[in-house]
Amino acid sequence: KEERERLTALQPDFSRAEEDQKGEELVLEKIDNEEVKQKIVVTESLGMNKSSEESKNETPPKEEKDQIEELGAKPQPPQFPKEAISKNSGNANKDELSKTYTMKEEKKAPINLKCSLLSHMDTVRGFAFMEKDQLLASISEDCLIKLWNLNKIKQNWESDSIEPYFTLRGHTAPLFTICQSNSTSKEKLLYTAGAEGQIKIGDIPHPSQILSYGPTDGKNGRVGLWNAHEESIWELVVHPTNDVIISVSADASIAMWKVLTIKENLENYNKEEPEKPLKIFTTPGGKKEGQLTPTSACFVPTNPKTMLASYTQPSISQFDIESGKLKGTIEVKLEGTFVKGQQQTNKIVAHNTMEVEIIGMENGANKAYDLKSGALIKSVMAHEGGVNALEQDCLPAGNRMFTGGNDGIVKIWDMRKYESYAQIVTHKKKYDEGLFAICGLPALNM
Repeated sequence: KEERERLTALQPDFSRAEEDQKGEELVLEKIDNEEVKQKIVVTESLGMNKSSEESKNETPPKEEKDQIEELGAKPQPPQFPKEAISKNSGNANKDELSKTYTMKEEKKAPINLKCSLLSHMDTVRGFAFMEKDQLLASISEDCLIKLWNLNKIKQNWESDSIEPYFTLRGHTAPLFTICQSNSTSKEKLLYTAGAEGQIKIGDIPHPSQILSYGPTDGKNGRVGLWNAHEESIWELVVHPTNDVIISVSADASIAMWKVLTIKENLENYNKEEPEKPLKIFTTPGGKKEGQLTPTSACFVPTNPKTMLASYTQPSISQFDIESGKLKGTIEVKLEGTFVKGQQQTNKIVAHNTMEVEIIGMENGANKAYDLKSGALIKSVMAHEGGVNALEQDCLPAGNRMFTGGNDGIVKIWDMRKYESYAQIVTHKKKYDEGLFAICGLPALNM
């Protein structure tokens, strides 16, 4: 009881009128042409205002000093940006040379978890976002496609999770990739593929057409089936303007397909006629001679006739999608030592507005290359483990990049400086793997 009374007596009394004057401010003042001195002006509400020099020279009472030593080290003064220190000449007005910053101005807005979509029974591999209807489709290694109504998230921020409004079935093996028809298409279709080597096309039902707990009449939403590859399909990419789609497979080939309407897909599906690819893109060497196995591919927004592909080996290929011919190759140089498999490129994307391609590698590195010259622009170690996901900024400027890796961390990068300025730690690892996909939701600012 005596100790509690002693500690209570040490607390300042903020009940007086001087309470409005309490707080801390950092005042930066110019002393001469070369030196800048930082002075922390502390105003305490104890019935009088103390100058900075008095606060600097005054030592705390012995009892208060002992209390600070018991609680730990003395708190350090806050650090403020170097830009706050004026570097103007000594002839300028003193008022122009002083700036005041508060701690509140320096605090960045936290990145908070808004909601969790909990329904899959295994690793989630990818997403497709339908902006018009605010719908999200997700795929998983549990062979299921889940459809989510994101309007529920927007209406119920206090809820920590929501349920999918529909589940599409039909796959019999783990799913690895998903994409939707481009913005120019009148029909919104989903394309999914995985370990089966098949591409299955599904129509997206609207939530208003679904009874949450009613019968489905055996409908699975499938409108087409393409027997595309002999082995697993790693990635599907739809062209931003043309009605074509490419598939990247473990059978060492990249195929380009024509996007069909629902009517055309159903006719071929009912006739059991196999869909034939428009073109097959192969790498130099031939399969029998150890041809490179592709891992990822993308179209180039600044040059829609070009396609980029990455492989299990440190190499990037450029193809002309009209002729199918190889235009050029970039050899990826690896720094330091690495073990077998770390030279693999897991993901490749092309910038929306700049002639730049970015790759995410198994050794945890992000590399940016100039598309015209093939020169390396920047190489950074982004994650502790493989980089599996690269997502560009959903804003028109495109100055941000989002990356995800096997360490389960999402990092946000400033593409103007190629520097990471924020990260989100929300995912857990499964064996040696962590985060696989990132999807931007511009309409919800998420």
